[in-house]
Amino acid sequence: MNQGPDLPSRGARLLIVDDSADNREIMEVMLQWEGFVTLTASTGEEGLACAAEYQPDLMLLDFVLPGLSGCEVVTRMKSDLSTKHIPILILSGVSDSASRTRALSAGAADFLTKPVARSALCERVRNILGLKAAAAGVA
Repeated sequence: MNQGPDLPSRGARLLIVDDSADNREIMEVMLQWEGFVTLTASTGEEGLACAAEYQPDLMLLDFVLPGLSGCEVVTRMKSDLSTKHIPILILSGVSDSASRTRALSAGAADFLTKPVARSALCERVRNILGLKAAAAGVA
């Protein structure tokens, strides 16, 4: 697990779970540029542990991971009282509608196909965080 640089407390904390170091680094750069604080994990198991320990505001999760798949991670997070409130944005190179449906049915908040443009990624992240804040009565 790698924590990004200290940013102002107003920056939401995002957990990036992807088995590709290059993908994690690219997403970190894109999201930190927008003022988000990033944490990273390289496996589903590590992602679950980081989510439980650090309680990120949002998880960005690769759909295809070695070991636990993205859907398994979503299912476990949504069945755990300590992590069920954390929204999950699936990012995947798999673009078929069946995968998208499985991820959303498991409890993911949204699904984006890689490669994703920084503007589209940051827009989805802000939208999901806005919906989470509104649901909590903060917005």
